[in-house]
Amino acid sequence: KFRPQCGLSFATELSINQCHRAHRLRHATSSLLVDSARAESLRSCSVAAYDHAGEGDKAPDQDQPCKMEASAVLETLLRLRVPLRTDAVFSSLDQAFPEGVNPCTSTRILSRLGKTGALETALLVFSWHEINKHELNYYHFNTVIDACAKKGSWERALQFLIVMAQSNIESDTLTFNAAVSACENGGDWQKALQLLAFMTCNGVEMDSITCSASISACSKGGRWEKAVQLFNIMTQKK
Repeated sequence: KFRPQCGLSFATELSINQCHRAHRLRHATSSLLVDSARAESLRSCSVAAYDHAGEGDKAPDQDQPCKMEASAVLETLLRLRVPLRTDAVFSSLDQAFPEGVNPCTSTRILSRLGKTGALETALLVFSWHEINKHELNYYHFNTVIDACAKKGSWERALQFLIVMAQSNIESDTLTFNAAVSACENGGDWQKALQLLAFMTCNGVEMDSITCSASISACSKGGRWEKAVQLFNIMTQKK
């Protein structure tokens, strides 16, 4: 049963649950947004009151509507049968977001799909954004590369790195950590070392996660000499 973690009215929550059971995602999302819009002024007043009392960090989460909307869509996406049909995923997203999607919501959807191991669904969601010419930012790319890393899909991770560069979206240590982890989990130590070399040449800072993933990739590939060499370099930097 879908239970949004928020202060929705009982009527709205009941409506969403009924729509969810009937697979009527667009209606569920509409009910959610109507209730969220009605509560926005109350949330703003609440946050202002917390700020005035010097306890702004305890204010209600302003991203809660975004979280709720993402959860409603995820419930439907994760229920789609495997093997996935592209038209089924696209249709679900079209129904949920007829007027376009909030970047925050789409990032949360990609992140949750990656964490649940639903890489193919995440890739289709990303493709849906591209086809509809939605703005894709640093967070979208980092999230989908991280999803690739969890599945060891280093080829796809590197493809997204290339698209980021072509789109003039700056990558950083977090981006490359995910890509190197994809190489590690995918068993390609050579690509992991190539990424390290690229980072060095382009002034991208390496951290302990970068080095650990690279050492692990070399170890899994039976390249102990490379692993020891990387370990010595990491130790010297400390």
